[in-house]
Amino acid sequence: MAHSNNNSIRNLVILSAFLATTITFFIFWQLRATKFLYSAHDYSTNISNSSFPRKDELQLALEKASMANKTVIIAFNNEAYVEPHENEYPSMFDIFLEGFWVGEKTRQLVDHLLVVSMDKTAHERCQFRRLNCYRLAAEEDESGGVSFAGEKVFMSGEFIEMMWRRTHFLLDVLKKGFNFIFTDTDVLWLRNPFQILMINNKTIDLQISTDRYNGDPFSDQNPINTGFYFIRSNNKTTSLFQKWYDMRVNSPGMKEQDVLGNLIKHKVLRELNVSARFLDTSYFSGFCSGNQDVGLVATVHANCCRTIKAKVVDLKANKEKARIMATLRNLKIKTSTCKRIVKELHSYEKEVEREAAKTADMKSNGADLYDLKQQENVLAESRMMVPDCHKRLEAALTDLKGTLVELEESGQKEGAEIDDARSTISEVEQFFESSEV
Repeated sequence: MAHSNNNSIRNLVILSAFLATTITFFIFWQLRATKFLYSAHDYSTNISNSSFPRKDELQLALEKASMANKTVIIAFNNEAYVEPHENEYPSMFDIFLEGFWVGEKTRQLVDHLLVVSMDKTAHERCQFRRLNCYRLAAEEDESGGVSFAGEKVFMSGEFIEMMWRRTHFLLDVLKKGFNFIFTDTDVLWLRNPFQILMINNKTIDLQISTDRYNGDPFSDQNPINTGFYFIRSNNKTTSLFQKWYDMRVNSPGMKEQDVLGNLIKHKVLRELNVSARFLDTSYFSGFCSGNQDVGLVATVHANCCRTIKAKVVDLKANKEKARIMATLRNLKIKTSTCKRIVKELHSYEKEVEREAAKTADMKSNGADLYDLKQQENVLAESRMMVPDCHKRLEAALTDLKGTLVELEESGQKEGAEIDDARSTISEVEQFFESSEV
């Protein structure tokens, strides 16, 4: 009986020890897990608060539109510019974008265009066109404050306020380290301006258009126009824009262009060590300057037009001129293509004659069969090129005729390019007629 009691006591002791060990292990594990969770939380908090700041929407938009050298093209629009004026198409924004399509080597630049919208309608229209878009002033026009949606008549209070809002935005772009070409939406791009601007010359900080060019690209007496300019981001230009924007407080009733013009006349560029080049109106033109030679200019600005209606009418006329110029360029290219194929055809025909004579001579002289076979292969290849040239010439002729008809239907029936095209068409048609005989 005593032995049985001893076993029971021993078993109870063992069970108690086991339970104590289990409870101790469980408590220890819980403490370790809790410590790990707090450590993980602290680690994630440290990561989120570390030196990995989130990029804002403007930074992302600029990076998306930027060229490799951190240069973007910036244009502003609002509802008045994207909607047809008096229900008549195209809108001002339509004309602006079409300039990139018909201009010379400008189509690829659309990828680097950032359209800054001043209201919801303009932003939605930009997104519909799948452009690089950024929405500005979203808070103001939805909270009952200032709205930049409608047409702002030149020199009205709202117009001046919108211009200063634009200047502040462009200052932010410079602070983020991006160079940019700023272009008004009433500027028609007829050819790539990068081919004329000294973009690779890093000693020039600012290149700005003028209303009237005095002949000296470095004279600060040129009357500037802020509707088109290229600026390089650095401390000097950021200081210039900051000083310019700060002057708005002491310049009531003045538009931002006049304020900057006064600063330049009072030697602010020299004060801040900003090097500037003033652009020749022969290449960066406007309606104020009177030079609208679409065969020479890179951009045409509808300045000196107070209303959108007037701008649309004049820019449509210039766009049509640009379209005709582009068609004339195509006509010249297609004329050259026909001439080149004719030369190729004549060359292959002479080659066939030459190789045929050589083959006949080898046969008459009893040439080695292997050498003769090789020569016959050369002759066959030459003969194959003749019908191929015929087909390409027929297609080129049809293409050339179509472009000529397009010009004639638009009223363009005279000119060196047109005369050359007609002469080439006549020669090619005579060649085909003689080939059929």
